[in-house]
Amino acid sequence: MFIRDIQESDRELYFKMSFDFYSSDAVLHPIQKSNLEFTLQAALTQSPFMRLLIFENQNQVIGYGLLAFYWSNEAGGMVTLLEEFYILPEHRGHQYGSQFMNWLFDTYQSKSARFRLEVCPDNIGAIKLYEKYGFEILNYMQYIK
Repeated sequence: MFIRDIQESDRELYFKMSFDFYSSDAVLHPIQKSNLEFTLQAALTQSPFMRLLIFENQNQVIGYGLLAFYWSNEAGGMVTLLEEFYILPEHRGHQYGSQFMNWLFDTYQSKSARFRLEVCPDNIGAIKLYEKYGFEILNYMQYIK
């Protein structure tokens, strides 16, 4: 699997994959297309707060990932948040999740005091993957406004 930063030419495929992601059991609710536009523009201008990745196998797009970066006093440094991780259904079951997790740790282990992610309780496949890589439940309630 080859992992690269998103390009403008990936726009429509990214939108399709993201809408699929936000229509799945991986999330609680769908999002507006304008959110995708803002995210894409931030990625294309190389925002220091995020990175939008495209996954390819044999020059075919198979998924995407969205990382966000922030400081945590509790963690003692930068946190790499796995905001979104999506593999197209026809490409699941080929260890791409494991390949991505290995890439994530290889790329950001020295830059991150902590890795963090969110997962819906019904997303059993993702939970198994994340636990395999040492993620554990963080017993904080989250609030949003």
